[in-house]
Amino acid sequence: MVFVISKVLWDLVAPGHILVILLLAGLILRRRVLIWTGTLGFTALAVLPIGSWAIAPLQDRFPPQEPGHIDGILVLGGSADELASAERGEPVLTGEVGRLTEALALARRHPEARLVFSGGSGRLVDSGTAEARVAAQVWARLGVDLGTVTFEDHSRNSYENMVMTRDLVQPKPGAVWVLVTSAFHMPRAMGIVRRIGWDVVPHATDYRTGTASLLPAVDLRNQLVLLSLASREWAGLIAYRLMDRTDALWPKP
Repeated sequence: MVFVISKVLWDLVAPGHILVILLLAGLILRRRVLIWTGTLGFTALAVLPIGSWAIAPLQDRFPPQEPGHIDGILVLGGSADELASAERGEPVLTGEVGRLTEALALARRHPEARLVFSGGSGRLVDSGTAEARVAAQVWARLGVDLGTVTFEDHSRNSYENMVMTRDLVQPKPGAVWVLVTSAFHMPRAMGIVRRIGWDVVPHATDYRTGTASLLPAVDLRNQLVLLSLASREWAGLIAYRLMDRTDALWPKP
């Protein structure tokens, strides 16, 4: 039930959706204030790096770390569109593909580490195709022996990623595990693993902005994408804390 509610609510409150709803409501109800609010919102996003400002604290919270010895590498899903991949018969990857490539680079630098991918289908209506299958396709094409990889393919969100994978791999006390996920998602991910008692080392990837991105520029499309990503994570941090799924509202490094 929590999964369904979160999906429905996000579709309603995503920044871009709210602005469109304001414009449509203004036109239908003939309310200029709504039309102006929606128009000014889009204009602000077009000329100000609002999305960059919103995502910067998230992606800078946990700098990537790489221990000298690694026992396990946990890679979170979110790097592929499992439905489109099934339809095309080819892996269809997203902007978070760095999760797959950086985890593979880590695994090759640390052959002693166990490589684990966690990701089922995060769609409201189950696509019937787990993201883990797409990850397996990609890694197989890059020369990975899939017999050495563990795949968790039932989780639907970040919390299930951690809990199901912990139960699957049963990490030993003192074992060094590295968590690979997008930088903007790392604060919530770290809050979850700490809450369930799994000690991991953060290894962030998929950075979306640099210093130049924090300066004004006309870039509506990119700022809308960044604001959507950031808003989802900030909302997720609040919601997960209220549900006691993280150890802190703003997890510390």
